[in-house]
Amino acid sequence: MKGEKNINIYLKALKIALGSTIAIIIAYSLNLNYFTSAGIITLLTLQNTTKETMIAAVRKILAFVISVFISYIVFKTFSYNLISYGIFLLIFIISCNYIKMYEAIPINAVLATHFLLEKDMSLLIISNEGFLMLIGAGTGILLNLYIPSNIKFIRNEQEIIERDFKNILICFANNIINKNKSDFVDTCFESLNKHIESGIKQAKENMNNTFFRENKYFLEYMKLRRQQYKVLEEILLKIKTLTSVPSQAYEVSDFIILVSDSLSESQEAKGLLLSLEDLMIKFKESPLPVSREEFENRAILYMVLMDLKVLIKMKENFADSLTKEQIKLYWRE
Repeated sequence: MKGEKNINIYLKALKIALGSTIAIIIAYSLNLNYFTSAGIITLLTLQNTTKETMIAAVRKILAFVISVFISYIVFKTFSYNLISYGIFLLIFIISCNYIKMYEAIPINAVLATHFLLEKDMSLLIISNEGFLMLIGAGTGILLNLYIPSNIKFIRNEQEIIERDFKNILICFANNIINKNKSDFVDTCFESLNKHIESGIKQAKENMNNTFFRENKYFLEYMKLRRQQYKVLEEILLKIKTLTSVPSQAYEVSDFIILVSDSLSESQEAKGLLLSLEDLMIKFKESPLPVSREEFENRAILYMVLMDLKVLIKMKENFADSLTKEQIKLYWRE
């Protein structure tokens, strides 16, 4: 993870250096005034993902149009002086804040100084600034059309998440038939939560870097695991309240082991639900508890089964929501 993060930092630094240089060279070759500004625009346009870069570019171009409009009115009304520039900045900053384009303020404020220095807002001068903006933003977009895929990292997170799920469920199965729960610790929960959140972040980045094919699968998968994680927390709290080991606890333990062996997204959930229904029927047909403690502990076990049903149902709903294309692309055998 750390190595991959460093690679991404170095790659972005290389893109900024290369992109800014290319933008300046293009602007210079076109004999544009203030050609170095094109490199600064590229630097400010490049973001972490392709989608973010495109959005940043569009927003800067839109803000440029607004800044030209405000500049023209202010400079034509109050002449080309520092007071006029201050009035322009005041109106432009308020406008950008109102439409939430804060990041577009610095570079467009710089471009507006060119009007002040030239003391002119002819079509030729405006075109010069427009070309600087298009060259800088366009170079940023082109360089960020390629960002290395993070699918391998997401797949690795999936494997860790499923491993942690399995370990937690096995821990549940063992402790549900262990009367002494003093050594019952929340194993793997911290690791599981960490990798789910990391997986969600990486899945969002994957979505923002791919435009030409279906790309929501991994984000939906990670959201499923986050929901299931919350159910596991509920089960944990219930198991900790058990004070004895009713005979039904062994059947619940066996069923939890069965669930732990069926965690992959491609494994069938409907069979588990049928087995669970059979187990719940057996619960109802069992002899009535003979003590209050047995009654309370059997009730807790029944609630654990209900939580497991929710857990499995989430997986079933996730599988049913997938298209054939998603299953073909993403399910592992």
